[in-house]
Amino acid sequence: MSRLKAVFLELQTFWRSIVVIGTPLVLLPFVFIWPDPEVECAYVVMVMAIYWMTAVIPMGITGLLPVIMFPMFGLVSVPDVATNYIKNVQLVLMGSMFVAIAIEQQNFHRRLALKSLLAIGTSPRRLLFGIMFISWFLSFWLPNVAVTAMMVPIVEALVRELVTAAKDRNKPPVTETRCGDVKPNVEVEQGEKPTEVKGQVNLALDTDNEDGIKGISVRSLKSTNNLPSLEAAADEPTPEPPEDYSIGEPDVEFFLNDPFYDDLAAMFAIATAYASNIGGIATLIGTNPNLRLYDLIDETYADLDMKSPLTYATWLPMGLPSAFIALIFCFLLLKLYFLRGNCLPGSKMDALGDPERSRKVLQKQYDQLGPMAFGEISTLFFFILLILLFFFRDPGFMEGYGSLFGKPLTDAVPAMFVAALLFIFPSKMPKLFFLREKNEGPESVPSLIDWKTSGPRLPWSALLLIGGAFAIEMGARQSGLSDWMQNEMSSMGDMPDTAVLCICMLLVTVLTNVTCGMATSSIFLPIYISMAKGLGLHPLYLTAPSCLMASSTFMLPASNPTNAIVYETGLLRIKDMIICGFFMNILFFLINLLAAETWIAALFDFNTLPWNGTVDSTTQMSHLYH
Repeated sequence: MSRLKAVFLELQTFWRSIVVIGTPLVLLPFVFIWPDPEVECAYVVMVMAIYWMTAVIPMGITGLLPVIMFPMFGLVSVPDVATNYIKNVQLVLMGSMFVAIAIEQQNFHRRLALKSLLAIGTSPRRLLFGIMFISWFLSFWLPNVAVTAMMVPIVEALVRELVTAAKDRNKPPVTETRCGDVKPNVEVEQGEKPTEVKGQVNLALDTDNEDGIKGISVRSLKSTNNLPSLEAAADEPTPEPPEDYSIGEPDVEFFLNDPFYDDLAAMFAIATAYASNIGGIATLIGTNPNLRLYDLIDETYADLDMKSPLTYATWLPMGLPSAFIALIFCFLLLKLYFLRGNCLPGSKMDALGDPERSRKVLQKQYDQLGPMAFGEISTLFFFILLILLFFFRDPGFMEGYGSLFGKPLTDAVPAMFVAALLFIFPSKMPKLFFLREKNEGPESVPSLIDWKTSGPRLPWSALLLIGGAFAIEMGARQSGLSDWMQNEMSSMGDMPDTAVLCICMLLVTVLTNVTCGMATSSIFLPIYISMAKGLGLHPLYLTAPSCLMASSTFMLPASNPTNAIVYETGLLRIKDMIICGFFMNILFFLINLLAAETWIAALFDFNTLPWNGTVDSTTQMSHLYH
């Protein structure tokens, strides 16, 4: 038994190395048994898929494997493979990220979040919806992980004040909670590092200027119970808490002392992550799988000498209804799961908290931001400019400005144009000529963003991953793997179209929850285009809802960085995320299935196929890619 335990420990320690080395070795015999280009390409795809799903090496590095493996098998030359790593979609992503970085750097996103919460209201129900709505809306334009990292400290402060106010009415007993035994609180002097206590429930994320997450710390308030274990828990005498950690009376008990408050805190935390994930499907730049589909459809139609129907303007009516419906159902689901009977009118939740006190908390944080600075106003202007340029390039209902030039423009042009302006425009009012005071001299000011801070924050891994996916398509086309897959999938022609769609969506949903949505969409969306052509279906019928399901990352902390952030706060158990995520996946699946059969079908006219009259639905499709 001890030997078996030692072997298990070795496997647990070195499992990544085993997967990295073992995967290509285990699959290698198939290449020798069937030395065909299709099998060799499938070998590369399988190795990359396993690496992506297990994340044994960085996903961007996995995306570079075609540069190594395709030339070794003689499938694609290095110059041809290299062209896949800077294309239209990567440029759109880079430009959009520069704008997002500028918004974060100028702190405009926090101002917008706090102001919106003040406008929506500060009762518990309104706060829940407000937190979800702000996270949902900001994720239209900003990375989901940045939105969640920003909202978590706000959520923690709000929950603390709700329970602080409720404590004055009916002080909760100290009980065992879902998160474990309640341990005494450890307080810190202002400016000192909080002391971690083993077994202590964590409340909030500390942030820094590098990655947004510095660590987990306890921000608790002074207890008045005089518990015997209080002194034993702290290494030093407990000082008075600084004003920054609380607003109101300093003798408020640590709020995770009652199961109801546990559930309330968990609900607010998980709502932030779920709303961010849902909001990403509403706009073209909301999440990476959206851009992946956009570029695939654009190339598919370009190869058929047709204009792609999928643009920034047409994505909004496709994704926004699904995102809004999913937000409402998520709001109801979380209330029902965490609060159960308390979610009804007249329940305990209605008596919880003090809206005026919560408003003071938000107002104090908002006032600390000061008046809107020149940099914030400038960033807001460029943000709106980018959205307008995206929308009016080819709005569909009128002639867009993209047709005014010699060659059609893509969304990469406005994205890089606005990004370049951010590196030029000053972050403060320059002291130049008449813009400075009488006795002031000329002074240069930094631009809204600079490469030293913004360059490292670009999603380089995602950019390389997208390039790897394009390289897979090129390899599949030139090796004949795409043709073979299309012929094999023709057997599904006897199934109803809706059944085929459900299978495609279900496959993406399952794999997205154990790996990243970008990797899943990169693998399956090209396959689904092949399937649609072979089955005589519109390419967006299978790919659009499947792409939306690539954002259905609700079940596990590892499914999405936003889930990991809220899970690491210690406010919820893995059981909570799995159960809520399971039902959320079902709801998300049904919503997007309904979308595919109704408004998406009407928007893109699924009865008109792009390859009708161009190629027969049963012929080879070697020209479909690129």
